[in-house]
Order: sequence, then C-alpha cells, then structure tokens
Amino acid sequence: MQPFNYIETLFFSEEIFSNSCPIKFTCFGGQVYYVKIAQSNTDYDDLIYEGVAVHLANLFEIPIPPYAIVNVIQSSYNLSDINAPLNKSFIQVNPIAFGSLDVKNHDILGPQNDTIFNKHDFNRFLNPIDYLKIGIFDFHITNTDRSCLNYNIIFDVNFPKGQRKFLAIDHVAIFGGSMLKNRFTPQCNNNLVGNILNCPLGETIIEYLKQDYGPFILSEVIESYFAKIKYIPDIIKSYFETIPVEWRYKDDLPDRMIAYLINEERNVYLQSELRNLLRISS
Repeated sequence: MQPFNYIETLFFSEEIFSNSCPIKFTCFGGQVYYVKIAQSNTDYDDLIYEGVAVHLANLFEIPIPPYAIVNVIQSSYNLSDINAPLNKSFIQVNPIAFGSLDVKNHDILGPQNDTIFNKHDFNRFLNPIDYLKIGIFDFHITNTDRSCLNYNIIFDVNFPKGQRKFLAIDHVAIFGGSMLKNRFTPQCNNNLVGNILNCPLGETIIEYLKQDYGPFILSEVIESYFAKIKYIPDIIKSYFETIPVEWRYKDDLPDRMIAYLINEERNVYLQSELRNLLRISS
C-alpha cells in the first residue's frame, strides 16, 4: 500500500460550494488540489472515509485523481476569503486536511454529456469497463453521494482525438454516509436504486461492453472484484497505521469497516443484486 503524499498549501484559489465545500489551493510544486477540511473538532470520519476509499479504489483498480494529505498553512489564505461557515470555523483548528489533485483540462460528467448516441461516442471512452467497476464499488462501499443525478465522475480529456477517461471523485459519503455514521453494520443492506449502473448511461455502456468483450464480461468483472475482498483487512489496518494523528476516531472504526466490507452473507447478497440488475444468468 502506497503511503500518502504530504504537501503544504501555497495560496488560496477559490472555495467550491457543494456538499463538502472543498477549497482549491495551489500547493508547493505548483499543483492545484481540492482540499477538504474536517468540519468539526471531534469528528474526522469524513476525511478518514476519503482516505480509506482511496486505498480501496487502488485495490479494486478504480481510477481516481492523485491524492495527498494537505497541511493548510495559515499564511496561504485570508480568512475573509472563506465563506462556508464550517470551513471558516475550522480551517484554523483543523489544518491537516485531505486533498485531491485538480486534473487539468477535465470535464464533468453530467446531464450535458451523459448520452451515448452511437458506437462512435462509446469508443471515445478509454476505460468503459471502469464505469462498471465504479458502480460495483459504490454498491459495495455504500456510497450515497454518487448517482445518476450526481455522478461525481470527471473525464480526464488529456488525450488525442477527443478520447476521455473516467475518474471517480468524492468518497466522503461511503458506509451509508451521515445517516449511518457510527451505526453501519453488515446487516444494513443497500440497494441499486440510483446506482450509476441503473440509469440510461449505465445501461448503454453495459450493452456496448457485451458487444465488444463478449457476453461473459459482466460476470468476469464482478467475480474479479469480489475475489479481492480477502485483501481488505490488511489494507484497512495498514491505512489506520498511517493516517495523521490529528484525525481522531473511535477505537472500533477499523474493525467495523472490515466487518462491513468482508461479510460473506452481505457480499453474496450484493453479487446477487448485481447479477439481477445486469441480467446475468447463473
């Protein structure tokens, strides 16, 4: 497991008004990061979730932007530039934050570009199988903040001939998000309503995948994903050995995460639901 990079902010760029209100900072080295501040002085789970999702995404080969632990230097911003109330309240209290690299020249997946009209459109995607894997990943980790209405997927468009690559972003609401914080258990079964596989874009990608890769591609991707479950305990344990000491958490959180993600009965249910949605025969 690769350790986090640690970087420091150089100067403020802008504050993004969304659910988690990230702040764009240019950091030493010239790279721009979306930086998320812990919005409490007692609850750091949102940042911890982002970090564990990064390592799980790497395990399951889910494409994501580069990430880092960011030390928000007080001289790199004026407090008057910070408008979101919780950011303003806690940016000086919680300077050790989570950062996701701003991918240059990216596009955001949304209603303006989520229709595939023909095979030519589909062929512009460099990694269409990864769209399928992102949907499986969300179902497994119970990501409540990615859906057909809010994809939380960007396109890396730094490729010739209009080609583009899916990148998944924003994993602050995994394990059921705020509704199940401190309460999620393997018995909290979720469903595929709103999952990105269960929408017109997902359905079209799935049909073209079957055309290009054959009828067994969906089953192969699901089986490959769940075959890696056995590595989760070591990854989560190693992750909690490396997180910043400032990110405090309840002692049972690592074990609860592991129990949730590796529970055999739950994972059998998830695979069954995926096979039903994708119309995969046994």
